[in-house]
Amino acid sequence: HHGYSFVEGRGTPQACGTALKLAIDHFLRKGYRVEAFVPEWVMSGGKRRDMFAHEYELLLPYQHGAQKHLMLTPSGADDDRFILQFAQGRISAGEDVLIVSNDHYRDHINAGLINKAFMDKHAVKFMWARNQFMPEMHGRE
Repeated sequence: HHGYSFVEGRGTPQACGTALKLAIDHFLRKGYRVEAFVPEWVMSGGKRRDMFAHEYELLLPYQHGAQKHLMLTPSGADDDRFILQFAQGRISAGEDVLIVSNDHYRDHINAGLINKAFMDKHAVKFMWARNQFMPEMHGRE
């Protein structure tokens, strides 16, 4: 396998189930181990059970399947910090890591959790074109 790919679920359009599914499937097809981090309300609907992500049902196999790919972060928590800490742990274990996000993580750089060189090495920006997930891989495939 190529290593780990961490997908930031909030970076997908309205935390849309279809968009996140396309991103997860893209990296699984490429041979990556995928962890997608999303706020727990995306799947639980929040306290009132009325705030599910659009098409969240498409993500159920990734939450409960044999290969769990969906990591639910606590409501109100800093999901970016969870992503970065988990990624740093995998890097320390000798894994190659990609962080799939359009976030610049400036607040975490300013806080000293990571530096710009870390993001330059591990960040993968992406876009959507006609319901197609398009990561900017820079020859990392």
